[in-house]
Amino acid sequence: MLTRPAVFVHGISVAYWLGAFAPLVAILRRPHEAPLAIVSRFSRVSVAVIGVLALTGLTLAIIQLESFDALIATRYGILLSIKLALVAALLALAALNRFRFTPALARDAKAATALARSIVLEGALAIGILAVVAGWRFTPPPRSLVPDAPLAIHIHGDKAMFQVLVSPGRVGSNDFVLQLMNGDGTLLHAQEATLTLSLPERGIDEIERQGTLGADHFWHVKNVPLTVPGRWHVRIDALVTDFEKITLEDDIDVATQ
Repeated sequence: MLTRPAVFVHGISVAYWLGAFAPLVAILRRPHEAPLAIVSRFSRVSVAVIGVLALTGLTLAIIQLESFDALIATRYGILLSIKLALVAALLALAALNRFRFTPALARDAKAATALARSIVLEGALAIGILAVVAGWRFTPPPRSLVPDAPLAIHIHGDKAMFQVLVSPGRVGSNDFVLQLMNGDGTLLHAQEATLTLSLPERGIDEIERQGTLGADHFWHVKNVPLTVPGRWHVRIDALVTDFEKITLEDDIDVATQ
């Protein structure tokens, strides 16, 4: 409900502001015309236009980014940061035109040359902004990115079956959820659950972590470092009683991304 009208109004405001640059420069370079009235009128109207631009742009940025960290953590945010830097320079030039060159034009018609050059520079910055915006075609906004599905493996044995969820399932710190079930799919009540990981082909010995039983009746193991990609060996030891332990093993493929 917000993004479509915001994009429409934002686009109309951009078209008005940037579309005025070429006509203004043409008028300022005609010595027989008196451009002050036109420049002053545009200067007054542009204040409201810039306000609308800022409001709609802020609305769209908040919706699309979802968090401030996305400004530097995503390619979409980086492009937006570059755009904002160029917009800041454009606004600085617009302020210079309004508060310095336009009053100077009222005192001396020769100031039209300096004002025209400044507007030409504004146009160049505008082209740079449009070029950056074009890059968004290849960089979806953070809000449209679907979170990574966790890796999942199902290990089945004679007495039990374990479902293992690994999130995010790539190199780095990962969280494991161990769903321990009996052979018929009912909940397996265990006293302890231990997760052991290894990657022998890369010389990584066993990494052992004790699970914590959650309110969901699943065993959770957080912040397990999977430092390199490869086919990691997973072993789960479920201590059912003081005298019985069920061990199931399998492998998971950990990718870099």
